Amino acid sequence: MGKSAAKNNFPELTQPNWQATPRPPRPVHQNIARLARRCAELALEKKATDIKIFEVSRLTSVADFFVICTGSVDTHVRAIFEHIVDELKDEDIRPWHVEGRERYQWILIDYVDVVVHVFQPEPREFYGLERLWGDAKIEEIHDEPLPATNS
Repeated sequence: MGKSAAKNNFPELTQPNWQATPRPPRPVHQNIARLARRCAELALEKKATDIKIFEVSRLTSVADFFVICTGSVDTHVRAIFEHIVDELKDEDIRPWHVEGRERYQWILIDYVDVVVHVFQPEPREFYGLERLWGDAKIEEIHDEPLPATNS
């Protein structure tokens, strides 16, 4: 068979006609489970409630973990969001994408392998991510009181 037999009607793979959006490089923080836990702890520092970490790696290729938490009002959601982003930025970890800053009803902070959702109560109930990802392994994060000390 000559070279002409190897020709087909498909475009050359080395010169695609479309531009793919490349997946960003992994965050500096290589331990993804630790990053999810860190996001949850930072949310807790700003008094977020109903904090849950969903391990979704076996259910979707979108992310390995979702961190879901609630802020009481828009200013509380904003404070939680800003605290997570600012503290992780100090650790050289920056979000790839952020959505929802216009109204602070639901903020999505995308760290590629970890996606943080900061909700107000009504949108959290309406969108029901817990129901949607109910098959995931879920860890609830609580503000544990410090053990009592005898003085």
